[in-house]
Amino acid sequence: METIQPSVPTQPGTPAPDAGGATKAMRSAYNRAGLGIFAVYNVLQLVGSLLFGGAVGVLVVTKLLSQLMDADLDVTNLPQMISRIMQMLSEPKAHFILILFYTLGSVVGMLVGLLVLRAILGKSAPVEKRSLGAGKFLMVVLMSFGLWGVGALFGNLPSFFNVNESLGTEFLQQGAGAWLMYLYVCIGAPFFEELVCRKLLLDKLHPFGEGFAAIASGLLFGLIHGNSAQFFLAFLLGTLFAMVYLRTGKVIYTMLLHAIINTTASLPELFQQGGIDIVLGWDIAVGCLVVAGLITLIVMRKDAILHPIKSTVENANRSAWRNVGMILYRIFGLVTLVSTDLILIYGSFSSGQGPASLLRLIPTAAAIVLVLLLPRLTRRFEGKPAEPSDEGAALAS
Repeated sequence: METIQPSVPTQPGTPAPDAGGATKAMRSAYNRAGLGIFAVYNVLQLVGSLLFGGAVGVLVVTKLLSQLMDADLDVTNLPQMISRIMQMLSEPKAHFILILFYTLGSVVGMLVGLLVLRAILGKSAPVEKRSLGAGKFLMVVLMSFGLWGVGALFGNLPSFFNVNESLGTEFLQQGAGAWLMYLYVCIGAPFFEELVCRKLLLDKLHPFGEGFAAIASGLLFGLIHGNSAQFFLAFLLGTLFAMVYLRTGKVIYTMLLHAIINTTASLPELFQQGGIDIVLGWDIAVGCLVVAGLITLIVMRKDAILHPIKSTVENANRSAWRNVGMILYRIFGLVTLVSTDLILIYGSFSSGQGPASLLRLIPTAAAIVLVLLLPRLTRRFEGKPAEPSDEGAALAS
């Protein structure tokens, strides 16, 4: 099998390896990356909340007014009010409308977020396009399953002790309109998230060193999920997908990989919609894929796709992490992650699952440690600074 070899970027706009210009350009690029993902996250949440919250509000108000007119509702009876609201939101028509607006909010939010991110990142140098090949793509698929399995097992540690956790969105995965949600998860999310966290980010960051670019892509992708249950698998997969894009310059590869993982993860719920239980068979099949993936990772450990080119920018590690954008988003991401995990723990406690729910603190603490120590671990991606050049670093804007 042919091995893809890395190549030093030669696109127009690649910063020259001078002592000051390239360092400043790298710091600016990573600053913009952190601020850009921060903006994407908040735009997505804002647009999604407005559309979904507006749909809920219209449904509730319309139904309550109708019942008030029929003198069928006592507004002074709070338990009755809450019970009626929950009942009306679970009705098939209302349920479909909620799923529709939740999905619509996600799509519109990501579209707006893409435009905002492009504006913040500014000029970029596209990665050189190359073909991956069917054989190598299959190997990467298996490696993806291996990393997904490791990340999912650790992130979902409490579930192995019969601790059921819920983010409160299970109602979106049930009913006649649930296919809309799964359509977004299996197709929409891979499309938008790969454009944001791979295509746009890596086009901006790759000229300053592949290692830093891949890790930053994986980290921002992991934190944008907002909880430790998904953080580790998203971080590991995001880093691998980043290397695939850096080697090929074709985001379609990472979109396909992302879609394969998301679709596989959704299969039990998708079949459950039709009353078919495939959990046992799915567990066995996925277990085999995870083992095969880990073996593939070991076999291909020396392949160029797992070995990024080191940065020749002076003070690259400091430039990548010690800037306002990356510091802000790491803090924001950790606060969001810890808050969500604490809510999960509280929910498990309140449902009577007791001390076992505290196991959630293990992946939470591990995520905090990883995010805080990552700048120390990425020093290995610093290479020997190149000789000064008279060319300018043109990628700072």
